[in-house]
Amino acid sequence: MGHSFLMVLIIVPLQTLISFTIAVLLNGKIRCKGFFRSSCYIPYVISAVAVTIFFMYFFVKNGPATKFFSLLGLENVSWFASTKYALAFLIIVYVWQQIGFYMVIFIGGLQEVPVELYEAAKVDGAGAWQRLIKITVPLIRNTTYLVLTFGMISAFQIFDQIAALSK
Repeated sequence: MGHSFLMVLIIVPLQTLISFTIAVLLNGKIRCKGFFRSSCYIPYVISAVAVTIFFMYFFVKNGPATKFFSLLGLENVSWFASTKYALAFLIIVYVWQQIGFYMVIFIGGLQEVPVELYEAAKVDGAGAWQRLIKITVPLIRNTTYLVLTFGMISAFQIFDQIAALSK
């Protein structure tokens, strides 16, 4: 049970921050917006077991990820076989799979913020960071609560990945 609470304390803020950042970036005027949104959402609709197995092969002792890390001078380990790295591996896999779902929720919240508020703040001389902190964050507070609640519930139900990882 202690590991579950630790995972929730790490996973929920991490996936919330990453998904919010991606949502803000993809809510702006950029090319191929639909492609990038879909690319972020696809991992969420793939089976948790399939995602875990993919990452297991990717992070195996001589896999592409560990070879890349060894080029950077980091230790060459089997992430999911080491008790030292298994929790970090599981968190990486889980967050990567979940951020697309929370990104979609955040985009929905961001699109409800009236554009006129941003325009007025820009006329008043507010920079992008000030608009984000003083307009966006307060106005999507309820969306953030929803993401945090869903994130906590879902992080406590992470059994699929643990079962696939331990086989």
